Amino acid sequence: MICELQKDAYSNAIALAGALKDHGTAQAVLAGTRPGTVIANRKSDPTALFVIAPDDQFAWGYLIGCSPTDAFTQELRDWFFENYCPEHGIGLAFLIVDAEDGDPIVGPFLQPRDLIRDRRAYYAHCGASEGERKTIPTDYDIREINEDLFSSGIEIPPQMLEYLEGTFGSRDAFLSQGFGSAAVRNNEAVSWCLTDSVLDHRAEISAETVESHQQKGLACAAISSVLETARHRGVTQIGGHCHPSHAAAVKTALKAGFEQQNDYVLYPVYVDLAEHAQLVDVLANNAAND
Repeated sequence: MICELQKDAYSNAIALAGALKDHGTAQAVLAGTRPGTVIANRKSDPTALFVIAPDDQFAWGYLIGCSPTDAFTQELRDWFFENYCPEHGIGLAFLIVDAEDGDPIVGPFLQPRDLIRDRRAYYAHCGASEGERKTIPTDYDIREINEDLFSSGIEIPPQMLEYLEGTFGSRDAFLSQGFGSAAVRNNEAVSWCLTDSVLDHRAEISAETVESHQQKGLACAAISSVLETARHRGVTQIGGHCHPSHAAAVKTALKAGFEQQNDYVLYPVYVDLAEHAQLVDVLANNAAND
């Protein structure tokens, strides 16, 4: 029988997620610092969890301690696809499993959808210098993302605001718990680095640059500014996730002083059966043409 844990019971479940220590999103949900839902196989002393972190129209899902033949996993599948996703407007989910081989668990969970495997890499900052901040064009300025920035009249791209609300629940929650920096030009934020999660002395970040302003070192400069803020706040471990084939993101991470620590399997799934089948066909065609 699945049951939704209340926040005051999350502390009893945190120890189960030890294998996902490099997944700050899951850890932040369990710590109660990021919006999310925690489903367990029982309220007292649970042995299996499903941690869900919604992010606009998609969600991150973490299967912890689950078994492919367990009634919990089967009931969880029906609840997730038939109740949770429609209720929250979720069309796409990315699943991560705490097992070394997650296929036997995710395969049955996705039925009748076919299994799709992708990969992500986790990068951690290794104390590189912050010299990149000095190399950006002079008509750009690096600004801390705070209340002053929002009240200054600077144009904030909607995707940045959506990200703040998706990861922290609201702009105010981000300002009180997270931090970030943006590159500003002509009164417009065109590149930014934001914390995805902050938990004690650890944080995870992500960066984005408007396409017309790319290849100017802006993301690296924004990341460098965030690293400085992190140190001032006592956050000593900074990490982030990216796709290994995303050459620009990998290059930026390495340039900013990050090193790859590990990689893992990520399982994308569309809630709609037809959309998922279409993705399967696209990937199959791409593989055949490689």
